[in-house]
Amino acid sequence: MKKIQANALVDISAFIFFIPMTLSGMVIDLMNKGGGYEGGRNPAYIAEILGMNKDLWIDIHTWTGYAFVILVLVHLLLRAAFLKNIIIYAGGGKKQPEECED
Repeated sequence: MKKIQANALVDISAFIFFIPMTLSGMVIDLMNKGGGYEGGRNPAYIAEILGMNKDLWIDIHTWTGYAFVILVLVHLLLRAAFLKNIIIYAGGGKKQPEECED
């Protein structure tokens, strides 16, 4: 597999895990908005969304989050040389590029 294909596969996979992680986080936040009588807690309030209870939404959020973090780390490892060059350049270790003259 070429490097560009590996990069694309990792980036697309990370984005695919990012979507359910974000949506499940929003659903969990919505489910945490307790709305009982006069501000009290009502355990049955928003018990399920899309046929899934809060515990299942938390599991989805947790596992997609783990997968996303792992893919971000792989993304950074695939770009280690680029990041190393950026750090060296930012630290003044390399000569600044000269201005382009037209």
